[in-house]
Amino acid sequence: MESFNTEDFISEIKAQPAIWNSATEEYSNKICKRNAWEEVILKFHPLFNEKTTGEKNNISKLMKFTVVFQTFMAGIYQIAFWVLTPCSIVG
Repeated sequence: MESFNTEDFISEIKAQPAIWNSATEEYSNKICKRNAWEEVILKFHPLFNEKTTGEKNNISKLMKFTVVFQTFMAGIYQIAFWVLTPCSIVG
């Protein structure tokens, strides 16, 4: 993965509710979730299916870690914004 477009990645994740939407049946289905991840990975790694099993596992772990890390960082930014934004006291 030489270049990585975060916005495209987020769009692809949003297009796969099996990955993120716990209100769907697909979210609880391991096969649906794995297929959804493979579709996302294929968008960014077109030759994914030609990789060895070990390489596929490494790519999958990296992509999933990216989602977790970006979610964590978004939470950190929200907390920092909340902490650093002056509050006005209404009296």
